[in-house]
Amino acid sequence: MAERLLAVRSRLLFIGTAANTYNIVVCLLSHDFTSTQNVIDTTSFCGESSLPGSLTSSSSFTGQSMLEPDLGRVSEYAIGGLHKNTTRIYWKIQETTPTSGSVTYTGRGYITSFSLGNPADNVPTFGGTITTDGAYTIALTP
Repeated sequence: MAERLLAVRSRLLFIGTAANTYNIVVCLLSHDFTSTQNVIDTTSFCGESSLPGSLTSSSSFTGQSMLEPDLGRVSEYAIGGLHKNTTRIYWKIQETTPTSGSVTYTGRGYITSFSLGNPADNVPTFGGTITTDGAYTIALTP
């Protein structure tokens, strides 16, 4: 497999309300994925030590607001509704067109924050945070 760098704007965020059924989040300005692991202090009279604890992960995103996006795409209205209704979602982060060696992240969770931005000198935006419920998966395209 040949080494390659990802192209600009090639890794996208997808969400859906059923496993393996995703819609692209349109006009993203940015999105991030963060996974952290807490540490369990197991220090005793024998000495200092620690063990890995549970993982938590989340994805933050910001996009340009779009009204009435095409079929298979979601924007402000749909994401705001998923947040308001505390709907469990499935998410995926992957390249637009995965090829051999592409990495895909998937999970399920909830949109735990939602925001709108309406600056006087720029485009209206929407944003939010997806907090993963349980473990996430990392897969490599063969």
